[in-house]
Amino acid sequence: MDEHGWPEETFDELVEREMEIRETTDWYDAPLDIQPERFIELGEAEEVRGACVREAGWEGVAEHVDVLEVPADQREDAEQAYWECVARFPSDPRALGNFSADEMPEEYLRALYEDEQRIRECLVDEGIRLPEGPSFEVYEEVQRSGDPSRLPEARHPHIEVQRLHGIEVFEEMQEICPRSDANEYLPDIPPPPED
Repeated sequence: MDEHGWPEETFDELVEREMEIRETTDWYDAPLDIQPERFIELGEAEEVRGACVREAGWEGVAEHVDVLEVPADQREDAEQAYWECVARFPSDPRALGNFSADEMPEEYLRALYEDEQRIRECLVDEGIRLPEGPSFEVYEEVQRSGDPSRLPEARHPHIEVQRLHGIEVFEEMQEICPRSDANEYLPDIPPPPED
């Protein structure tokens, strides 16, 4: 286990998780017949997949299948090239949103919670009025519940700023009181096996 409670996993175990996500997630169109070459961190996606798409002969295909500068009659082919690159270079399937709430170690949730508390304190120090944040117990329960109706009970402080003070204050406060890089709470990505 690492410091945030994650068990050590091999590259092949991550491939199994990735393939399960491909099979069970409707919007995730990464082809099942293409195996991952390596897993990427969240911040690498645009650079790595962008290079992959350009190598396939496409320009102007941005991250998240936002196809730009591609004639309408070529959009389907461009999207297919993008999803093939996602299949070759998927995000770590343990990244936030890609694992079930039951799999989230308490240490991981506590690290996320403490980061949100740090942000909340920073915002209050900047004169931003916010409702009191949840206890860790409520935060953990909401995260594990999977019930969207409970999300307001553990709303991120930046979202509270946007809701209560508007988009301009929200954008300013994200710069002054930034989130930590979520990757630091995730386990290391294992490299692919050497041939």
